[in-house]
Amino acid sequence: MTPRRSAHDVLTIALRKPGDVITLRRCTQSVCRAAGLTGRPLVRLTTVVSEAGEHLLGAPGLSAHLCLEETDTVMVTVRIHWRGDHRPPSPLLSAAGRLLDDSRLTGPHDDGRHELVLAQRTAAPAASLGDLAADVRANLADGGTAADLIEVLRTQNGQLLAALEESQRQQEELQRLNAELEETNAGVMALYSELAGELQATNTGVVALYAELEDKSRRLELANGHGRPVRRLPAHPRPRRRPSRQRPRLPSSRHPQQRLARPHDVTTNSNTRSNAGVDATPFPDELLQTQAAFNATYAALAAPHRRNTTALRRRLLRLSVRLWWHPYWNTAHSVPAARTQLRQLARTREAARAA
Repeated sequence: MTPRRSAHDVLTIALRKPGDVITLRRCTQSVCRAAGLTGRPLVRLTTVVSEAGEHLLGAPGLSAHLCLEETDTVMVTVRIHWRGDHRPPSPLLSAAGRLLDDSRLTGPHDDGRHELVLAQRTAAPAASLGDLAADVRANLADGGTAADLIEVLRTQNGQLLAALEESQRQQEELQRLNAELEETNAGVMALYSELAGELQATNTGVVALYAELEDKSRRLELANGHGRPVRRLPAHPRPRRRPSRQRPRLPSSRHPQQRLARPHDVTTNSNTRSNAGVDATPFPDELLQTQAAFNATYAALAAPHRRNTTALRRRLLRLSVRLWWHPYWNTAHSVPAARTQLRQLARTREAARAA
């Protein structure tokens, strides 16, 4: 529901020549000051009113009506009426909508008139609005508030200078913000380029590392017998020891039936002792634990649908290196046989532990 307006007329001015527009501007300033409207709101209203009067000058029946309206607030209102096809320009209407509290264009009405309403809100006066309107009318009729043209010009020049200073200050602030924005953009672009270069270098290094790990893993698997058929040891491998160069002793005359030992018997006995030594070789606990960890990692990697295969491959590679270069193999008599026995012993212990 629109609140009921209570309007108190102040002055009506017919606009026929440019001097009438100046009079309208001066009267609007007087009404605004009397109603307590000062500062930027006063400048906005008087500027828009004078610009509208200048653009509509020459329209049939052009007049301006100043009044004080009261609804929920007090408004200083200027109503401009005219007939014909004249229309205020769109930029003026847009500026009025941004600068003023109320701005609307209506018409044509039944009598063919158009109406442009320009209003600015002000504080409620101490006296009644009717008494204030009567005082303003009396002052305008007596000419007591008719400002001198030089004073008006001085006031307008001061307002123009203030507006120019404000515009210059805003322009400098805008230039400073643009410079900061350009500097920030340059820094962001430099950081982005640096991060992109580092990411490319990291990706290249990761690819090279994966290729190297894959190659080393393949070599270790081949060296450990995973990638090629394992050559079985003969039933009686030759011993690593050099055969004794001592000549066998001849049987004594007291035992005529004793015969010389054949070379085949000597070799067989030596191989048996060597195999027995390998079987009885005590592996270090650390080596057994490493082999057990290698078997468990290999089984986990061979399981289907594994997700953390990268970590498992790296662990398998580290364990393979530790197994291959363990100091124990420097003292073993038969390294291939000892490695096979180590794997079998680790599997046996795992099976016993699982049972």
